[in-house]
Amino acid sequence: MASENGAVQKFLDGNSCSQAVLTQYCEMAGLEKTSALKIASGFGAGMQMGKTCGALSAAYMILGLLLGGKEIGTSEGAQGGF
Repeated sequence: MASENGAVQKFLDGNSCSQAVLTQYCEMAGLEKTSALKIASGFGAGMQMGKTCGALSAAYMILGLLLGGKEIGTSEGAQGGF
């Protein structure tokens, strides 16, 4: 099972906060690590604008992968089912 300590260590090792969180939990959701690194790369430092933290963005990515709706254009798809 993935832990938040692993994400912290990944951040300390040089990953952006979004990469650290997404790669820590990606395999639980069936996403391989190289893809997770690429997907999360643009979300670091609040998408380089100092806005929403990349760690929070990555957490929403994981929630979407695990719990997200499968329908496009419906309230379930828009709400993600969670």
